[in-house]
Amino acid sequence: MVCPRAAAARQPQEVNLAEMVVNLQRRLEDQEREMQNLREQLAQQNQEIPPPPAAPAQPAAPAAPATQAGQPVFRQEPLYERFRRMKPPEFEGSTNPLEAEEWLTSLQIVLNFMNLTDQEKVFCASYVMKNDARYWWETVQMRRNVLEMTWNDFIQEFNDKFYNRMAMKA
Repeated sequence: MVCPRAAAARQPQEVNLAEMVVNLQRRLEDQEREMQNLREQLAQQNQEIPPPPAAPAQPAAPAAPATQAGQPVFRQEPLYERFRRMKPPEFEGSTNPLEAEEWLTSLQIVLNFMNLTDQEKVFCASYVMKNDARYWWETVQMRRNVLEMTWNDFIQEFNDKFYNRMAMKA
C-alpha cells in the first residue's frame, strides 16, 4: 500500500527532475551551437592565413597588425603550440600493425580538425614520434626532401615501415 504523503512528496521532485532534464537539454543545445560557431570561426581563420613565405635571407621586422577601432587583435599561435594543445597521441614505433594503424587514425582526426596543409601535417606527425619511430623518421629525412613531402607520401612511408599488410593477413 502506498502512503499518500510519500506519493505527494515524490511528485514535486519528479517535476523538478523533468525541469532539470529540459534545462540540461537546452544547455547542451546551446553548447553545441557555440562549438559549431567556434569551429566555423577557426576554419575561417585558417583559410585567411596565407602560406608561409620562403625563408628570407635576413629576418624581417614584424609588421604591426592592422586593426579597426574597437576590435581586438588576434595573434596567430605558433603551429606547434596549437598542435600540442590538442594533446595528440605519441608514437614510439611498434611491430604491432594495429597499434600503428590506431596511432595514425587518431593523429589524422587531430590534423583534420586543425585544417592543416600537407606539409604542416607531416611536421606535426614528426613532432610526436619518439624512440624507434624518431629514428625511422630521421632515416626518411636522409633519403628524401621531407619539406616537399605530401601527407599521402608520409602515410605511404609510414605504412611501408609500421603497417605491414602481410602481417594483417595472417
